[in-house]
Amino acid sequence: MREFKQWVRDQEPRTPADASLRALGALIQYFGTRRATLTTAELESTLAEADRLRRGLSVPLPDAQKKA
Repeated sequence: MREFKQWVRDQEPRTPADASLRALGALIQYFGTRRATLTTAELESTLAEADRLRRGLSVPLPDAQKKA
């Protein structure tokens, strides 16, 4: 149980940038799985949220997320 609790703590974002990167990763995954079925409004909303998260980062996006 102790190991599991430590694993859960390790999964928590350490900084606001970590939280933003994690949220951005989730959006990219969501977009990747649903892009064929998204409406124009949903696409616009998803991209706007991704852009908002990206602008809030103090570091550049990792290359894999830039490509996605």
